[in-house]
Amino acid sequence: MKKFTLSIFYFIPILLYGQVQRLALSERIDEASTIVLATKINEKSYWDARHENIWTRHTFSIKSYFKNPSTAQNITAITPGGIVDGDMQVTCPSAEFEIQKDYVLLLEPENFSVQDIDFKNNNPEIQQCLVYSGIQGFLPFNNNFYYDLSSETTFTEQEAIQNITQQTKTLAVTPTGENYFARRIPFGIESVLSGTITTLTDGSGVTPATGFIAGTLPTQNELIISGNGFGSTTGSLLFANVDNNGSTNVSASGIDIISWTDTQIRTKIPRKGGSGTLQILSSGNSVLATSPITVRWAEINIKHIYYGFSTATLQQIELIGQNSKGGYTFQYSTNNVGGQAFSSQPNAQAAFTRAVNNWRDNICVNFDISNVSTDSGYKADGINTILYDSNLPAGGLAICTSRYKAIATADCQLSNTLWYVSEMDIQVAPYPFNSNYTWNYSTAAPAANQWDFESVLSHELGHGIGLDHINNPTTLMFWSLPNGIVRRTISSDEIEAGKYRLQHSSQTHCVTSPSSYIAIPCTNSSCKTGIWLNCTIVRN
Repeated sequence: MKKFTLSIFYFIPILLYGQVQRLALSERIDEASTIVLATKINEKSYWDARHENIWTRHTFSIKSYFKNPSTAQNITAITPGGIVDGDMQVTCPSAEFEIQKDYVLLLEPENFSVQDIDFKNNNPEIQQCLVYSGIQGFLPFNNNFYYDLSSETTFTEQEAIQNITQQTKTLAVTPTGENYFARRIPFGIESVLSGTITTLTDGSGVTPATGFIAGTLPTQNELIISGNGFGSTTGSLLFANVDNNGSTNVSASGIDIISWTDTQIRTKIPRKGGSGTLQILSSGNSVLATSPITVRWAEINIKHIYYGFSTATLQQIELIGQNSKGGYTFQYSTNNVGGQAFSSQPNAQAAFTRAVNNWRDNICVNFDISNVSTDSGYKADGINTILYDSNLPAGGLAICTSRYKAIATADCQLSNTLWYVSEMDIQVAPYPFNSNYTWNYSTAAPAANQWDFESVLSHELGHGIGLDHINNPTTLMFWSLPNGIVRRTISSDEIEAGKYRLQHSSQTHCVTSPSSYIAIPCTNSSCKTGIWLNCTIVRN
């Protein structure tokens, strides 16, 4: 009997915010059109009218207006990314909101170009707004305080009201026009610390001398927490968030947690979990035990129901041979933004080439640059484009967008279903991106009013390779970069991470097309000495 094979494709673009320019809260208050204190009640993802990008509409119930008051009871915050049928678009880090959680939202004017048209037709009175300055445009409520990412400052509700309304010169009022007063908030995570953590080991039972690894699938990279007093009912684990150097937490729960007993917990470390304090929470949300933990690097992964699984599964994402040389070729955009196009900026091109060579020198990643420019922009068209883009959120320096596809056959199992990078685009803030700051394209150190272009682009390429952020301010993959600072050196942990990504991508999968990733055939020593052999940048 002839055997038939079923192939399934999903298209998944991932937007990765790289490093950002931190904006003062006072500036964000001035620039925001509307500021509210609100509770998220639901969400829905949808395609924009041109079917180019997926957006998520988060609907909030308004407790109080701090700026531009209205009688509207609800408002929506629109964020890039989401899931619609078999397509997914994820922004990382981005404005992420949990249902039934409170937030102070700093919003732009209503946006008609990316709004959910069906929702607007049914709810014309509800504004649909982008969050001003992206990840810096909201203050989440956590443990009785509101947290500001940019200043890394916490506020009580009373302090948040005073700081904002004193600047806006308005009163905090409810949608019905009554004065809003700060609440006495009695709730939060209770620390009972009835348990004890004795050891942290990896999946092979060894305590790694230098730290753990996040986001990967191999059992040896799992985390085993030994001790007592954890309880017999599965709770959750909190790790320091790599998108803000641990100022907030991310949770390992659900499919991350492999087993849980009173004396031992085994878990995958979520890719957003970094170095800092590990907390064990009971099923009742009480902190049972804590321990410091070091996480050296993280790999971007995806959780999805694919293919035919009853619950979401954790999948690695592979690099493939997209071009004829077994790797990826970047093209410079001819799109004119603010009087300039990347294709006509030799200094920017030279800095980008150095960033590409930096990764090639250290891990021999198969990236090259074409001598043919393109008018392609930020869209899924199979072209790896680097472009100036004036549509980045305020404070954004650059974004690497990796688009993923998935393939499975009737013979594929969970361990060998193939997710792969089909394309990556890099959007860069135009030069100069405001009146006070400019890019440093040179090999010299940037001035105090400059951001270092090579440092930022090296970071974005790290995302393209598949690396997530690290809670170590000295590393290339740290979430933010101050002005006047050079951060071009790829650390030993990041080199290890990049080589792991290439090694795993070159393994055999049950799906043989597209072709497996082909690493550049050279050694680090030959690359570093300038004897490029086959690993020189080729503008083909």
